[in-house]
Amino acid sequence: MLGPIKDVKTTDRIVAALKAHIVGGNLASGTEIPSEKDLAQQLGVSKFSLREALRIAETQGLIEISRGSRAKVAKPSAFAAAEVIALSLRRSSNTLVDLSDARHLLETHIARVAAMKATAIDIRALEMTVQALASNEGDLDLCVEQDLEFHNLLARATGNPVFEIMLSPLTELLRESMKQTISYDIQGVVSEHKGIIEAIKSKNPEQAAKRMSRHLDLALHRQLKTKVAAVRTKKRQ
Repeated sequence: MLGPIKDVKTTDRIVAALKAHIVGGNLASGTEIPSEKDLAQQLGVSKFSLREALRIAETQGLIEISRGSRAKVAKPSAFAAAEVIALSLRRSSNTLVDLSDARHLLETHIARVAAMKATAIDIRALEMTVQALASNEGDLDLCVEQDLEFHNLLARATGNPVFEIMLSPLTELLRESMKQTISYDIQGVVSEHKGIIEAIKSKNPEQAAKRMSRHLDLALHRQLKTKVAAVRTKKRQ
């Protein structure tokens, strides 16, 4: 049971109470929380305030709300945080360079660790993304998804789920930047991915990090070239 909330002027304390109830009670994913009527009575709040708090709790990844059924405890996910962070990054006037700097710090280390820990299954999965890229040059959307998958698989190959969580907020920005990179020079991307995989197969951490760093440098170069070309085209129109 949840206790009454006194002097509630915002929904923040309702959300905090729900969070304490879920975390403190160690409730498993999929567990139904009390109905709106019961929650409002237990917390001593109006249904209007409660509904607003439930919507906020859902955006925070705390609960899942389905029409016609009770709200349930959500599965742990970085999605909600990723949305907020990605939105902040999109507002940056220097997004491409900022993204490249962040990726250098994170993904060169991911490549380094992957070279130490990747299994034969991990390597095969990485190779399949490269094959898909090389075989589908005319399908930009598919190639972008395979490019994303390559980088996500590298993070997974480290065996450290925190790396995947850290990459998650960058996904949408990466998708946009990868479209520019692939459309500019897909063969270059394929070649660089192959080089990274070879370093990982050789269990050479420093070479893997070095090749990832060069890959990211070239990706930024391609993106900036594409951006300049787009500006020039627009001026001519």
